[in-house]
Amino acid sequence: MTASTDVRTADDLLRELFEGDNRVHDPYPLYHGIREAAPFYRSEEDGTWYVSTFEVGRQVLNDPNCGRDLERPNTSIAFRSRSVQAQTVGFFRSTLLAKNPPDHTRLRGVVSEAFTMRRLKALDARIVELTDQRLDVMAEKGDTDVMADLAFVLPVSVIGELVGVPAEEREQFRELVNMRFSGGERGNQVRLTLEGYFANLVERRRADPADDLLSELIVARAGDRLSEEEVIAMVMIVFLAGFVTTTNLIGNGLIALLRSPDQLRRLREEQRLMQLAVAEMLRFDPPVQVVGRTALEPTEVAGQPIPAGDTIVCLIGGANRDPDRFRDPDRFDAGRKDGQPLTFGWGIHHCLGSVLASMEGRVVFDRMLKRFASIELLEEDPPMQPGGFLRGRSRLPVRVRPA
Repeated sequence: MTASTDVRTADDLLRELFEGDNRVHDPYPLYHGIREAAPFYRSEEDGTWYVSTFEVGRQVLNDPNCGRDLERPNTSIAFRSRSVQAQTVGFFRSTLLAKNPPDHTRLRGVVSEAFTMRRLKALDARIVELTDQRLDVMAEKGDTDVMADLAFVLPVSVIGELVGVPAEEREQFRELVNMRFSGGERGNQVRLTLEGYFANLVERRRADPADDLLSELIVARAGDRLSEEEVIAMVMIVFLAGFVTTTNLIGNGLIALLRSPDQLRRLREEQRLMQLAVAEMLRFDPPVQVVGRTALEPTEVAGQPIPAGDTIVCLIGGANRDPDRFRDPDRFDAGRKDGQPLTFGWGIHHCLGSVLASMEGRVVFDRMLKRFASIELLEEDPPMQPGGFLRGRSRLPVRVRPA
């Protein structure tokens, strides 16, 4: 903190960001205001530390003294309004997202075997096949909802095949996940439904193994590398996280492209930029906007002593628009080479599925731009998903014209 830090203004902007109408439609001017008022500060209202700059955010996410502590309720402005406290109960406690070393190291070592580059590269042809099937559906309709016809169905099919969720059972998860992140008692009920489903799926796969992650986790269980609760928790979180982020990458990324017609033309002409363009989509409008950490031990962040037990919230949406890290940060630049954003985290908690999500994004936008001569947005500002914990659209109507 510095003498010029305007804590009161930053707190006012935080409340507007997380409790006002702007929190879902256009949060980025508010992030800029918070960073200008107090780039790293302790809130007078909730005692939480808030970070909205890239370098300090990366330092927090990379700090071994900053981890997860589910015994301390997160009462920060950023999380209390989103009603996500229920995530810290039940099987969630046994997932990678809730663990610190050494348990985190053990669990990550088991599940990372499913995300080797060899295995992911073997998926590439299948992702292309599934993408083309969805683009066929869109082409036939002409006027189509990208979220329903592509952005949900494709990622849930890819991760479903990898994990072992039967095809005929995947459709239910779109509405369940939306309700799950809306929080409250309804969110609690959905959590119990999800846990019950995956506990049953584990039993079915134990009786009938297949070539999928779930069967591998069951083998690890038999070898005492995982508990039964950890098997259920692991397959549940890998499956859900494996499609939710990619679903919103596709929706948010397409809107960014359609609102930047010069960059859309550039990408059509220079499709070698596709990998950079997908990274830019993840920076420009990230599916997950905030990440919380707890100081497990006394630590120091940007020269500021942080007592053990304090909560630190990284405003990912703000850090990804930090002008000290990204040139002209509010401009979508399909060829940007400013480096990796904080979207998938940093350090030991860096998202295991980041390579798969980026691979799906590259295939989707490559095939889409080749398949369609034009893509027209039919609603200027399509509605957001409920709850606000994940940033994405509930629908995205467009008109497509095949090439």
